Amino acid sequence: MMRRMILAVVVALSGAACGDDSMGDAMSGTGGGTGSAAAGVKACNDVADALEAVCVRCGAMPGECRAAFMSSRSCGSATGIRDATSLYDACLPRLRALSCEQLTSDPATALGPTCMGQILFAP
Repeated sequence: MMRRMILAVVVALSGAACGDDSMGDAMSGTGGGTGSAAAGVKACNDVADALEAVCVRCGAMPGECRAAFMSSRSCGSATGIRDATSLYDACLPRLRALSCEQLTSDPATALGPTCMGQILFAP
């Protein structure tokens, strides 16, 4: 259950395997966006930290969600951020505020469009 929830968050944030090209290259994680690869790596790690904090608050073992997140997408392969302001001002606060019910039921929907495809990865 926890692994499935983490994958839903990864799909939302990176657009990985989402099959929705409505946001163009940013949604598919292959182009556009702002910042450097270093900014993308930092953003990815910031997302992993926020997700880990929510998971622990909701009863997961420390390190469990971070490990699951990293097993799905390595932050080292991030190439940028679609919209850094949106990520840091809206998406991360929303991720940190998820209730345990939202986290275990449908976190991708709870995060909303602000978080969709934020972390860009090389194809």
